[in-house]
Amino acid sequence: MMKCICCKNDLPDFFEKFEYIKNGKMNYPQEMDSCKIIYCNNCSYAFCHPSIDNGRLNLYYQKYYNGKSVKSDSHLNYSIIRNLFFDERSIAQISLINQFSNIENKNILDIGSGSALFFLQLNRIGFKNTNKYIIEPQVQNKKWYTANSINIIEKDIFKIDKKFYNYFDLIFMSHSLEHFNAKDADHIISLIYKLLKVNGKLFVEVPNADIKNYSNSNENMQPHLSFFTKKSISLLMKNKNFEIKYIGLFGESQKQKIPTLGKNKFYLNNDNFYIHINSEKSSNKLIKKRR
Repeated sequence: MMKCICCKNDLPDFFEKFEYIKNGKMNYPQEMDSCKIIYCNNCSYAFCHPSIDNGRLNLYYQKYYNGKSVKSDSHLNYSIIRNLFFDERSIAQISLINQFSNIENKNILDIGSGSALFFLQLNRIGFKNTNKYIIEPQVQNKKWYTANSINIIEKDIFKIDKKFYNYFDLIFMSHSLEHFNAKDADHIISLIYKLLKVNGKLFVEVPNADIKNYSNSNENMQPHLSFFTKKSISLLMKNKNFEIKYIGLFGESQKQKIPTLGKNKFYLNNDNFYIHINSEKSSNKLIKKRR
């Protein structure tokens, strides 16, 4: 039986099926070819069905994920790229968080940190005394993180040591919650509540992905597994006993987005992941250039 993690709807007539777009530039597991997106008409949350095996997801994010946070070329020991660096999104996030929480000398956890842009920007603008922790499956150069005063928690988020319960003043998730299966997204928010101190804060940023009402927005893409809207994520947080201090929409309106036409070319590798041919060529070219 299906059940929505946000509004708890379990009535079959309240769910619809949609297809993945399959014309993006992201690598993805082969099994997603047979998956559908299930949309809850009660709250607008949508999710991948059937869910993807977590072992397969771990392998994907360790080796084949090719999103903006990919770090294969970010951790060269003598690179100056990260020392002379400004990230507009991180500055906006820091500015918003600062309106609700003083993050100086606090314990902060970034879940799904990617190349740790948020922490790099914190260091760049002077928050060097903040205790920074990450959980990230694609860690490739531990020395590089250490050099930037970033601590790695080398465990799956669902196996995190209980010593971190009631430990963090702020937990940060920027474009990572949508990469979890529905049941895991539900679980992780419950777990975050335990990891936070009393009066601790959670910051979450996800795509505004109303699969049904904004079908031209191309948000129904691999490898996303959960699709949130303002309404659905609000319900999820309230169900987990969070008080919402602020919620908003930013960037280009979903109504104005132009649909992507055509189908991109992929090849299936030996581990049964689809690799986007042009993205792989561009990535290899960039790595070579930086080196």
